[in-house]
Amino acid sequence: FITDQGHIAATATITFAGSIAYDETITIISTDGTSRTYTARPPGVDPPHFNVDGGFDDKATALKAAIEHASGHNGKITVSQGGSGNAVLTLTQAVGGSSGNTTITENLGNTTKTNFR
Repeated sequence: FITDQGHIAATATITFAGSIAYDETITIISTDGTSRTYTARPPGVDPPHFNVDGGFDDKATALKAAIEHASGHNGKITVSQGGSGNAVLTLTQAVGGSSGNTTITENLGNTTKTNFR
């Protein structure tokens, strides 16, 4: 993915494969340095919390919505959903360049991630 500036935008993935306990977190940083910590919670809470009840695809959908929300990264990172069971999120920095090569930190059970590259 190449941005308007002609720089390649970094991408990362998050894959859900099982249950996640409440209060576990994932921290994502956008190219401009905006850091948001998304916290696993029960249904009915607003971002930056995300609902981890339901299937793998439900968890992915909830985190996608939290990242895209005004209280989340709000367009600084785009998110597409797919993969096996619709449980894989692909995150793309909205602004290209090496500043987007950030580390994702998480302690989510049954979840794997790759850092932005």
